[in-house]
Amino acid sequence: MIADFIAPGDGRWRGVLERVRHDVYHLPEYALFSARHEGGTPCAFFAESDGRELLIPLLIRPLPDGIGAPSGWKDATSPYGYPGPIATTPDDRGWIRQSLRTFQRLARENRLLTAFLRLHPLRGIPHDVMSACGSTVHHGDIVYIDLKRSPAEIWADTCTNHRRNIRRMAESGFSESIDDWSAYASFPDLYRGTMDRVNASPFYFFSDAYFRDLREMLPGQLHISTVRAPHGEIAAAGLFTHTDALVEYHLSGTAAAFRHHAPSKLMLDAVRRWAASSGATVMNFGGGTGGQVNSLFEFKTGFSRARAPFHTVRMIFDAPLYAALTGNGRDRKGALDADTGFFPRYREPQRISERV
Repeated sequence: MIADFIAPGDGRWRGVLERVRHDVYHLPEYALFSARHEGGTPCAFFAESDGRELLIPLLIRPLPDGIGAPSGWKDATSPYGYPGPIATTPDDRGWIRQSLRTFQRLARENRLLTAFLRLHPLRGIPHDVMSACGSTVHHGDIVYIDLKRSPAEIWADTCTNHRRNIRRMAESGFSESIDDWSAYASFPDLYRGTMDRVNASPFYFFSDAYFRDLREMLPGQLHISTVRAPHGEIAAAGLFTHTDALVEYHLSGTAAAFRHHAPSKLMLDAVRRWAASSGATVMNFGGGTGGQVNSLFEFKTGFSRARAPFHTVRMIFDAPLYAALTGNGRDRKGALDADTGFFPRYREPQRISERV
């Protein structure tokens, strides 16, 4: 088996993507973007043997100061989103487990202490295979739409309240558009105003540089949907990605003056119709904040009854060192005593959370 940690510019990264169904989160450009705004060094674990390939996008970070860690040790995390492991033969469980054991060995050799991986709910390796090398945690479900269904079936799957709001806005003169980039300059403030109203955590208040880099580094994959009020004001807007027949709901915002119209419903209806016409076969709405069943999740379920589970995997490559740094016991797999707690524990005092 050939296995290594490869840089975003390594041709093998792009080669795997040419042969495997993937998402925008698996792109090397997205890893570079995430490293710029989340910190760390972008790379991917790559394994290959007999024509079978596996890829895991990662950000490698130095361990936090002040925890008593030996010099030179680091840890790994997935870029934010769903960049879980993908493989050319996802059903070859034996080979995938062998590749993951190699990942563990090389991680130890490179003085990586832990890895926190966010699995893709719709594409990638089954979560139960990943449990062979770490603790798998279920964080709730995501909502998605099978765009291969007919428009009539998709509309019928939309809840009565959403359909009523969509009709009323259209009748009142609200209009929607896709890729009206003249609205992009207004999007950061529109988005941050929405985050302020819902008391979002500081992580979600992205900078202007974040939005600039997002568009520059994902040309062709990033799209904007805009809803304008009858007199032309922007009532709502959202950012979406389209990669390999998969459309993903990324961020959105609603102007305070038009909240009572619920213009994001018209926006999402427009996006799902555009996605189907653009050749996408599935649209991922994501889940509730932190994977919870909350108002955001309930809003999304109004567009579809289809669900898929979202999991993360927590891997400890040097259990004695991890225990020494955290004072934590371990089970036979080197997993946390409380699998659903903060991981890795040694980052908790610095308030650096692994957001799901």
